[in-house]
Amino acid sequence: MAAAADHGALRLELLGHFRIIRDGSEIPLTYAAARLVLAHLALTPGHAIRRERLAGLLWERSDQAAALRNLRQAIYHLRTALGSDWPGLQADRGLVRLVPSLITIDQADCLARIAAGAVPEEALQAPPLHDRLLAVLPDQGELHLSWVRLKRVEFETALRRGLERLATEAEAATAEAAAQALLVLDPANEFAARQLMRLADAAGNIGRALGVYAALWDHLDEVYGMEPSPETQALVAAIKTGAPP
Repeated sequence: MAAAADHGALRLELLGHFRIIRDGSEIPLTYAAARLVLAHLALTPGHAIRRERLAGLLWERSDQAAALRNLRQAIYHLRTALGSDWPGLQADRGLVRLVPSLITIDQADCLARIAAGAVPEEALQAPPLHDRLLAVLPDQGELHLSWVRLKRVEFETALRRGLERLATEAEAATAEAAAQALLVLDPANEFAARQLMRLADAAGNIGRALGVYAALWDHLDEVYGMEPSPETQALVAAIKTGAPP
C-alpha cells in the first residue's frame, strides 16, 4: 500500500549512511535499487536523467528491455515509500527527475555552509567527507562504481576549494578550522599545514606550530618516503628563530 500523500520537502542524507527525512521522521526505503535511483537523481545536476541512461548505469549486465523493467520496478518502490502523490518525483517515458525545490541533500548543505563562511563540524572528523559519500550503497557494477568515484572526486574538489578560501581569507578561528579540515581531507596537504603553523605562531603557540610540522613530516616520511617542501621547511625555521614567517 502506498504511503499517505505528503507534499513536504525531503532531506536526503548520503554521507556515511542513507536516510530520507520528512517532517523530522525517517522514511524507510529498503529496496536497494530504489535507493540507487534516488541517489543518482539527487547527485545529478538538474536532478534529471533519461530513463535509458539511468537503466544502463544501474543494470549494465542486462539488455535494455530488462534494464528498463528493473528501473520501472525501482521507481514503483520509490513512489510507494515517498507517497504516490508526492510531487517531488516525476517520471515519464523519457525522463526521471526530482523537483529541486522539494529535496535537500546533506552533501550540498556542507558545501553551502562552507560557501557561507562556516566549517561544518563533520568536516573536522575522519573519515574524510568525500569518502563517506554513498559509502553504504550496494555494488551495482563497474559503471555505477565509476560514477561513485567521479562524484567523490567532484565533492572532494569542491570541499578543498572552499576550505582553501576560508583558510586564506577568514578570521583566525574559522581559518584554523578550515586548515584542519583540509588536513582531514589529505594529511599531506602542505598548504594547510603551513596555514595552521602561521596561525599558531601568530597566536604565540610555537609548540602547536612545531607539532603540526612534526605530524606533517612523519606522514610524508611514512607514506611517501619524502620530507616537507623547502617552503614548509623555511617556514618552520623562521618560526623557530622568531623571524617573520
